Amino acid sequence: MDSEVGQQLTSVHNRVAKRGWDIVRGHLWLGAGARRRRPNWLVRWRLHRAAKCFHRALTINPLGWQSLWALGKIHQRLRDDAAALHYFGRAFEIDAKQPDVASEAAVSAAYIGDGPAAVGYARAAAAARPGDSAILSNLALALLISGEARAARDTVREALRLGPRDSVTRNLAAVIEAVIAGTRPHPTSAQEIEG
Repeated sequence: MDSEVGQQLTSVHNRVAKRGWDIVRGHLWLGAGARRRRPNWLVRWRLHRAAKCFHRALTINPLGWQSLWALGKIHQRLRDDAAALHYFGRAFEIDAKQPDVASEAAVSAAYIGDGPAAVGYARAAAAARPGDSAILSNLALALLISGEARAARDTVREALRLGPRDSVTRNLAAVIEAVIAGTRPHPTSAQEIEG
């Protein structure tokens, strides 16, 4: 009987999580690229509906880091980086070896100006996926926000060596050089760099 109940709960969990993903398909920021404008009312409505699905999935499986990651992505799209960091941070506590969880947590921490947290998460992501130029670029951003411009320069140079065509990393490298040269103020959050 217990295994039958467990199978039923697993089935409900998977159905609810799939519904959440179906609702937000095409509305989340996945992969590299600049943050887009705020979502319109219809997209916000869809994001909130999907969030309810993932919260329901978490009531069935509180250790479901995937649902927490999805909630982080939803809040990231809603431009609520503090809430996004909360969910990414909880997902990281459950599975610190997931580089995407750590990387997203680093970006959210950078957007709210929490440099030490951004560095910690970015280093965890880099350890989990060494040689990933995008993750190294996130680490360089975190280091810059934390006041470590020279370490940021070394890290962004390595990111550029691995991914020389990445325009986001090239732009970050220019910002870091301007900070070191004293021609640009030292940013305390990613928002200051984004403009």
